[in-house]
Amino acid sequence: MPKKSLIVLIFLLSLTTKADTFTVVLYSGGNPPYTILENNVPKGIFVDLFSYIERHSDHRFVFKVMPVARALVAFNEGVVDIEPGISDEWRLGEKVPGVYSIGYETSTEVVVSRPKNMIEVNRPEDLLGQRVGIVRGYSYPRFDDYLTLGKIKKVENISEENLLKQLEANRLKYIFIGYKTIRYYQKHFPQYQNLEIGNIVHQSTIKMRVHPKKASFINEINRLLKQMKDNGEIERIYAKYR
Repeated sequence: MPKKSLIVLIFLLSLTTKADTFTVVLYSGGNPPYTILENNVPKGIFVDLFSYIERHSDHRFVFKVMPVARALVAFNEGVVDIEPGISDEWRLGEKVPGVYSIGYETSTEVVVSRPKNMIEVNRPEDLLGQRVGIVRGYSYPRFDDYLTLGKIKKVENISEENLLKQLEANRLKYIFIGYKTIRYYQKHFPQYQNLEIGNIVHQSTIKMRVHPKKASFINEINRLLKQMKDNGEIERIYAKYR
């Protein structure tokens, strides 16, 4: 083999992603329909996405369930390799920002309240002085300054489920929550059907956040995510949980 061809072959082989096992973090308490915990067994959109990737690659995925705040620390420490369903703008301040896949879906966050308390929320000033429940570790870029400075009184909890319980018990007037998540809870839990969904507080393109030590996986995950978008698999998975 000519020397030049041998060099090219070695280079191409160096780009090949070897079979690997990745640790994927899922949030405890669940954030359905993305993560649904049934008897501590994770199901939902994220599990289905990685099941597809497993079937179409040599890689394997192990799920670790933990609260959001702990998940952020674990990612920084390299304990977990992938945080799914993340926008890069949510993690700008993190010690290890991560390497991001292509975008594959849109996340829409809304304000939710009891009907008698609902107001128009078009800017942070509309919630000035109000107590608003959010999941610890979540970011809402338009509102973050007000939340940090206390102009909006931030009440943090470990999960969307706990926020809804606080709202239902009248311990909170407003919460920020994903649109798909509140619709899932309203469909499956009658006690939340009377809650009103208000204005959009944030909308982002979501991606897979990969730890830099696994950066060589990005090209392959991008290929598979694009495949899933093109063949309708992502839409089928999301439709399954509507």
